[in-house]
Amino acid sequence: MKRHKMSHESEKPFQCDLCEYKGTQLSHLKKHKKVHGEESFRCDQCDYKTNQAAKLNRHRVNHSGEKPFQCDQCDYRAANLNCLKSHKTRHSGDKHLRCDQCDYRTVWTVDLKRHRMRHAGERPFLCDQCDYRATQPSNLKAHKMSHGGEKAFVCDVCDYRAAHASVLRVHERTHSRERPYGCEQCDYRAAQLCQLKRHRMGHTRERPFACDQCDYRATQMSNVVRHKKRHDPKRHTRRGGAIVK
Repeated sequence: MKRHKMSHESEKPFQCDLCEYKGTQLSHLKKHKKVHGEESFRCDQCDYKTNQAAKLNRHRVNHSGEKPFQCDQCDYRAANLNCLKSHKTRHSGDKHLRCDQCDYRTVWTVDLKRHRMRHAGERPFLCDQCDYRATQPSNLKAHKMSHGGEKAFVCDVCDYRAAHASVLRVHERTHSRERPYGCEQCDYRAAQLCQLKRHRMGHTRERPFACDQCDYRATQMSNVVRHKKRHDPKRHTRRGGAIVK
């Protein structure tokens, strides 16, 4: 009788810990939970499937490009709160891992390895459609969007389109002239944190990227790559018996 009355009162005290299902009886809940063991929650845009509705909702953000969680110390944005919390440890904590070629410090071994690749000029991740190379898979994935695919995020001022909402937000600053990142030593302001970091090197005279064939150093790896072409013997030609570089 008590269980029967629950059906009239809409009381459902037994809740599933994997989704929003509630039941009037424990036996109903146990029967329901078998569904989760079958990975019944499926994405309608790819082959992803899971046994939890919450995981499916988090996965769907990958297709929409939505990243509602923003770091308050840089321009990083995340699709979920856990990723943001993980990212924030890069700004805080004991940065005991130090680069032996510059002042860079971090709490993550993987970050230090990626950083050292920039000094070495190592870019192991190669685009299969052009000669672009990257130090990490996420950069390559973002680059590949430029070759095609859906660019659902459209600028409302010009014809620019982007595959990710975060990329569009950075572009929109070219119209709004918004410069949220300011230098502490002068009145310079930047639209992106990476631009501010490069600017600060002008104050510190830091040149973290070095050529491995001469004493040339630069504030950006792209400058070193461009410089190293001068060492390439294939670029040398002869004019009237003289070698021209």
